[in-house]
Amino acid sequence: MTKQTLNQAVFLARSGKSHDLYTASRVLIHVPVGGWPETRQAFTRLAEMLPDREARAYTIEEFVAEMYVVRGADAHCSGRYYPTGAA
Repeated sequence: MTKQTLNQAVFLARSGKSHDLYTASRVLIHVPVGGWPETRQAFTRLAEMLPDREARAYTIEEFVAEMYVVRGADAHCSGRYYPTGAA
């Protein structure tokens, strides 16, 4: 069985060709970075939405790094996740 690559997952998520991956790619938008309860919950949801680990050739962290950028970090907050390419 061929594993889904990170490039394939990103393409499917950004194009909307896979509803599950598109939805997964939206889970972390505006969620604070760090060990916050809502961040842990979002990562759990993301893990449930992505293909099983045995069916993909990338980690959740690699998917997040490709799909999101962190903005708004200051002395009080580590920032929030925003989709790559968002203003």
